[in-house]
Amino acid sequence: MLRIIVGPADLRRIRLVREADSLVETVLSLRRESDERSPRCLRWQRATFPDLPVAEVLSGTSWDLVIDRAAAVGTGSCPGLESRLSRLRGVADHSPLLASAIVHWWHTVVSPDWAGITTAVAGELAAQAALSATAGATSVLGRTHRSARWSFPVLEIESPRETEWRLRGRGMLLMPTAAPVGEVILTGARGGVPVLIYPVDLAAERPHGNQGDGASALARLLGRTRATVLESIGSGCSTTVLAGRIGMSLASASQHVAVLRGAGLVTTTRVGASVRHTLSPLGEELLESSRRPSTSDNEDVCQGTRG
Repeated sequence: MLRIIVGPADLRRIRLVREADSLVETVLSLRRESDERSPRCLRWQRATFPDLPVAEVLSGTSWDLVIDRAAAVGTGSCPGLESRLSRLRGVADHSPLLASAIVHWWHTVVSPDWAGITTAVAGELAAQAALSATAGATSVLGRTHRSARWSFPVLEIESPRETEWRLRGRGMLLMPTAAPVGEVILTGARGGVPVLIYPVDLAAERPHGNQGDGASALARLLGRTRATVLESIGSGCSTTVLAGRIGMSLASASQHVAVLRGAGLVTTTRVGASVRHTLSPLGEELLESSRRPSTSDNEDVCQGTRG
């Protein structure tokens, strides 16, 4: 359990980042896929570093430290990633191969997905900003995670480690990420302010309006998880972005997409080293029909027998 003690002075200093951070997104993505030894990561290692022990370097990396330093460098989108990486104190000097791996992972894997990543993060930031404007700045704390419980002065979030942080008047910076990290991460400080990194896929659900019986019917037809996958593909996304949206491993996301593709609901095209999933015409029609207001059979019968 992560317990964050938020004092009265901290309440006035809860802030949101302005945009997705290319360095943080790259580091989080590389850590997740290298830990999972995903097929894509293994292919990337063989193609990019065929004669270098990059797998051993990644497995031996103190990722908590790297994430902490990446978050402290400063928010920035894709331009200048290499120069920002050079500011990771100790990373480039201690492990040039790790620094090189991060840059290559950005160019090969994250950059092709950058439009989808920034869209996902921007959507979360907009939702949080709207909530803050209508319900107050502290209202955003309770929806940083599905398990988040906010009751002044304590924010509790499920975590595999027992940790307690006292903000001590410094406030906190909230940084949503599209990377499928699986948990919230509270880093040291950016300009003296702690940073709470949380995955957009595990943020507390926002209301999407009345979805009627169609949404539940779609879940009954496909299963709740695959219905969620179909809805989350939306106008198109990569496997990485999809996994981040629905909170599952890349392998699981890929398997569910394969089933939907086999049913003719999804199409997949390769874009460089990545793939892009989109809804097929059948998938679009199925999803659209699930969103239409439904009329009960009893109502139809009653209307037909009147008069």
